[in-house]
Amino acid sequence: MRVADHSGERPAWWALAAAALASFILHIPFLTTPLSVDEGGYGYVARWWASGADLYGDIWVDRPQGLLLLYRWAESLPGSDRFDIRLMAALWSCAIAVVLGLLITQVAGRRAGAAAALLSGLFSTSPVIEGFSANGELMATLPALVALALTARWQLRGGLGAMFAAGLFAGAAFLVKQSGYDGGLAAGLWLLLAAWRGWRPAREALRALAALALGVALIIGLSALHGALTGFHDWWFAIADYRLSVESVATGSVSEKFSLFTDSLRTAGPVVGVLFALALPGLWIALRRPETVLVALWFGLSLTGFALGGLFHGHYYIGPLTPLCALAALTLAAVPLRAGLALGVLVLVLPIYKAWPSYTASGTRERSLASTSDSRIVSDGAVGRYLHTHTKPGDTIYAMYADAGLYLASGRRSPYPYLWFLGIQHIPGALQRLRDTLSGPAAPRYIAVYQKPRTIDDSDRPDAVGRTLTRRYTHVATIEGVPIWRLER
Repeated sequence: MRVADHSGERPAWWALAAAALASFILHIPFLTTPLSVDEGGYGYVARWWASGADLYGDIWVDRPQGLLLLYRWAESLPGSDRFDIRLMAALWSCAIAVVLGLLITQVAGRRAGAAAALLSGLFSTSPVIEGFSANGELMATLPALVALALTARWQLRGGLGAMFAAGLFAGAAFLVKQSGYDGGLAAGLWLLLAAWRGWRPAREALRALAALALGVALIIGLSALHGALTGFHDWWFAIADYRLSVESVATGSVSEKFSLFTDSLRTAGPVVGVLFALALPGLWIALRRPETVLVALWFGLSLTGFALGGLFHGHYYIGPLTPLCALAALTLAAVPLRAGLALGVLVLVLPIYKAWPSYTASGTRERSLASTSDSRIVSDGAVGRYLHTHTKPGDTIYAMYADAGLYLASGRRSPYPYLWFLGIQHIPGALQRLRDTLSGPAAPRYIAVYQKPRTIDDSDRPDAVGRTLTRRYTHVATIEGVPIWRLER
């Protein structure tokens, strides 16, 4: 069974353009809403890394360098942090819709490509899965998708250059977020299947696999070289050991992980569930055709990336969402045109209903409250302004124990490298380092208390952080429900 040739079918450019336009329009209401805690944290790390701070040392994040380079680019734009980061997310979503349309056109034809682009443009921005934010899943999807599109091009035309470029993009996807391995690995597995099943001459497929691997190795090697130059152990712990030992499906109790998953379904289910139902027939179609097996492999691997994250936040669903759109498009293309249009409209009803409160909210604060349950997001602006006004540029602040977005909102640095709650809780030595920082000469000028000291500090030295807080600091204000303490001694 040979790969079907759809090279004669030109993409439905009107549909791809409409998908990109729809995606951008749906992003517009969120261009000025407060950043998520993660977005603010990534922006803060990127800003201070650009200013010469030691990444994974002075400032710490469990993400590879690629995502932070993208945030550094967004930070270099002339607008506000909030607008620039959200604009980056909007442009990324538009590009994903177009590239997905091109990919599916190559492997399944013009009609399927148009449907895939439109589904991606309309579904990927959903507020219930934080589709408007510049999360790692969204940012990694685009380079992974380009790698798959180049692989699909190779299916039809050959050329080792295309597969080497696919490897570069696949490596870049991994460097944006660890779960971005799905596109490159899907391409590699397809090449092995092509050699085994005779879809392409074995020697040709294996040479393409070598070119793909070379491209991936080059990008990962550059990342590792940077890690070696700045502290290989710190780099390796941040991007590999920490994820596997703390934030993965293999850590913690099974019941806890299952509870997190079921909780996420309560919000994401209306969007992902209807798309999944439409994608199931498409999965069966994909597995029957050599050229579309690539999409089936991508979907399966995206589920592993989703599961390995372990915490099942809403934005985790962004990872499998794009391949789901691709498989759903195969379903729509396989039925009569009118039936496909009716099905396409039907699957949009529930997601539109769930997104309606966010899009019809009267202001940015109300829109944030309609799209998140995290109160820190809506308070960051006011707390950040207070801290910025009451400190000098060289002063430091601390969000106890965690609000990574506050540092970007205030424009002030933390004297402590760990910004996220689980890191403080589980990284060896992190809690003791915090105690030493708060009790030493580098103590922050102000502390914003988001979680009570005993939330973490109740193990070998009960309430050591709490005692330091009351001994050295004075409560001076409460902003948006957040107590602010000032260093006095």
